[in-house]
Amino acid sequence: MKKIYFPNLNALRFIAAFIVMFTHFGQLNLQLVNKGADYYATIGRLGVVLFFTLSGFLITYLLLVEKTETGTIKIRHFYMRRILRIWPLYYLIIIGSLYVFNNIQYLQIPGVTARALHENFVIKNVLYLGMLPNVAYAMGYLVPYTFQTWSIGVEEQFYLFWPFLFKRINNSLKLLITVAATYLFIKILFYLLAHYSKNGLMHVLDYFVNLLCFDSMAIGGIVALLLFNQNRIIKVLFLKEVQLVVWLVSILLISMGVDFGLFQYEIYSILFALIIINLAGNKNVLFTLDNTLLNYLGKISYGLYMYHFITMRVADLMCYKYPVMNTAFIKFSFVLIVTIAIASLSYEFFEKRFINLKLKYSTIITGDNLAPTEVLKLNPA
Repeated sequence: MKKIYFPNLNALRFIAAFIVMFTHFGQLNLQLVNKGADYYATIGRLGVVLFFTLSGFLITYLLLVEKTETGTIKIRHFYMRRILRIWPLYYLIIIGSLYVFNNIQYLQIPGVTARALHENFVIKNVLYLGMLPNVAYAMGYLVPYTFQTWSIGVEEQFYLFWPFLFKRINNSLKLLITVAATYLFIKILFYLLAHYSKNGLMHVLDYFVNLLCFDSMAIGGIVALLLFNQNRIIKVLFLKEVQLVVWLVSILLISMGVDFGLFQYEIYSILFALIIINLAGNKNVLFTLDNTLLNYLGKISYGLYMYHFITMRVADLMCYKYPVMNTAFIKFSFVLIVTIAIASLSYEFFEKRFINLKLKYSTIITGDNLAPTEVLKLNPA
């Protein structure tokens, strides 16, 4: 069974989760953090865009390897692997939020929980349990502690067609460009329709389409294809001068909260894709993020992403009781440490049970299913 390990990508997962946690913390604690709401709204989704681009890279690369090694793609096995990794924690948060967390007095958010939970409760159940949290998000059917799950819906909807297209279409580059271009055309079309329309539904559809970010995943897939085929352009992308410029530009734009409007996600996805291909496949990478701590934090990043809203509510309660905690540094440190602890417990005692079952449906061993000793052999540096 073929084994694949990409260095540094677990660290990128943690960075993406950290950006999301930090921006949500800033949005909920504007009085503590010296930045405006617009700043957090701008950079808040970039952590998710990094997740999308990284997901597109990994899924596409693994599908390329499977198709090359076996001559086909086992669709059922693909979906079983995705279900075993994504669904258990997703439904734990969704069912917990719909029926448990928001009915616990201390976790209820004054002035928010009762209205947000019980209005349109049946529709919310259908959408969230039906793996359509991004539809609920776009329509404003929000449930406390589930806001972050919209991105899970996007990924699952992308997976609905991606392996089928890859299995049937041999020209992978043409497929990737077509998906990105088609999505971008639809995105621009709905933006224009919403801009010149007073119809509220059109604005909801525009928002929903803008959240899909299918082109971000296709952009990640394009660099995966370049790396897989060892395309000549890689020599240019791997230059240290190119790496330095990409890193500096990315850090500067994110720290300043630069908003590119309609093409915000596409521009950042290209920058993220260039970072990903260098960290994953360049032996002369400018610097490495591959170490034991960041690797582990990346492994539990799904939990960090899913649990952090609950931890932020606990932090608020602690600040009421202990006002000395009510400073940005102390409060965010508490949120980060407690979320890491919860995510670690979740990973070790809950998620791993399902991750281990993925081996039954795997042609290629990668990621969480690789033992630490195997990672060292595959990445001796």
